[in-house]
Amino acid sequence: MMSDAIRAAVGDDGFAQALYAALCNVDWRKEGHAAEPWGTGWRQAGEIVADLRRRGESYLTFYCSWTDDRDRVDEGVVRPDVAEALARLGWHPQPMSRSTGA
Repeated sequence: MMSDAIRAAVGDDGFAQALYAALCNVDWRKEGHAAEPWGTGWRQAGEIVADLRRRGESYLTFYCSWTDDRDRVDEGVVRPDVAEALARLGWHPQPMSRSTGA
């Protein structure tokens, strides 16, 4: 998911937070790969976005601490522009795998 285009896009705080949200509680599948879907937890999603931004931020910048509620995207929601940016890299969101309790 790392690319020059994504690195540039996460310079925008709103896109960065939306990317974080899209990585949380969402399974992603890479086109042309039969492997299991890829997903991550909230902390790791925050680490990924912070690393992409290269501003010395920690995962806590994104993890449960976004303060501008006007533009905030809830964890697990994939905003259309984020879906489009990741689709250009061959990644598509999949329904989350859920196990059923017995």
